[in-house]
Amino acid sequence: LATLYGPLSMLLDHLVYTDGSDALPGGWSQSTDMISVFEDWFGPYPFASEKYGHSEVTFSGGMEHQTMTSLNGSSISLVSHELGHQWFGDEVTNKSWRHIWLHEGFATYSALLYFQQRANLYPGTYETQLAGTYANARTAIGTIVLADTSDVGDMFDQSRIYSKGSMVLYMLRWIVGDTAFRSILHQYLADPALQYNVANTSDFKRVVETVTGTDWDTFFSQWVENGTGYPFYSVCYTFAPDAGDWKVQVSLHQIQDASISNVNVFVMPVPIVIHTTGGDVNELVLNDQRDQLFTFIVPNQPTTVAIDPDKHILRDDTIGSRACATGAGPLAIRTDIVSIYPNPTNGVFSVQYQSGEEGKLELGVYDVAGRRVLSRSLTR
Repeated sequence: LATLYGPLSMLLDHLVYTDGSDALPGGWSQSTDMISVFEDWFGPYPFASEKYGHSEVTFSGGMEHQTMTSLNGSSISLVSHELGHQWFGDEVTNKSWRHIWLHEGFATYSALLYFQQRANLYPGTYETQLAGTYANARTAIGTIVLADTSDVGDMFDQSRIYSKGSMVLYMLRWIVGDTAFRSILHQYLADPALQYNVANTSDFKRVVETVTGTDWDTFFSQWVENGTGYPFYSVCYTFAPDAGDWKVQVSLHQIQDASISNVNVFVMPVPIVIHTTGGDVNELVLNDQRDQLFTFIVPNQPTTVAIDPDKHILRDDTIGSRACATGAGPLAIRTDIVSIYPNPTNGVFSVQYQSGEEGKLELGVYDVAGRRVLSRSLTR
């Protein structure tokens, strides 16, 4: 079965088993529409002078090849994922297996993107697929850029390479906005050094930095290259009248430890929504410390505070709550460490400290790599 696509008159060639019907398997027929969506976000279909198509096979699932995908299945998720590989995997190929997320994470996000752009055709599917990918990404073990490629199953791990790789793009898009994200994808695929050639993660990061004009070392280190896990947040907040307005103080804490993540502080923009009697006030802060205090002035009486309510950040589902320090607000308690001995140690040790006021303290112990290995709550 063949058809023509748009002004390019590009051949769409579908090779199916003879069963007496001319009907295409399910989602195959949507490939024309998928191409139109992906060309908007990624740039021109990279093999327009030849064709695109599908070949029905007996093995399970799908496998993309330049211009022709082998499929035993016809779901929209499968078809859009494999089509996304024409750009991410075929137009630009990973330089080594360590960077396979540049194929699979991007193709996984391609399917999400299609469902989002065609929400009128598939209502609720984007939200469902996103929730599943988000949850699966949190089960990932290890870094996205692979340290070891000797195990094929580990190399193609769904949670790490597909889901968490996809969620890195999800967060990147949210941080930079749709216009810049589209430009990043276009420029990455059209880069003269990469197009119809090979790339690694540093190449993609270079394009992100070129488009945004900012440094992305920390983001890629903590989410892709060196970091594992995801942040756990807890919060306390207080409200107080302030010259006719209201002062809101929000004390934000990251509480992940080494069993969850090797990243002590995920440096991320964090949305804070202050619910008030006059409506919601939306704030965006840069959280770059383990414990950090933010102060806002709002015109109406606050009721509650929500942290990242739309889950733009790959994080734990629960935002923990904690008691604020005694006094006018969640101000940090002045605490000085007097001595730690023996140091270094791999066993029992003692800590002496002085605190300027009563309240609850959190003690964090870090190893030489900066990983939090022990935490204790103390009361003075």
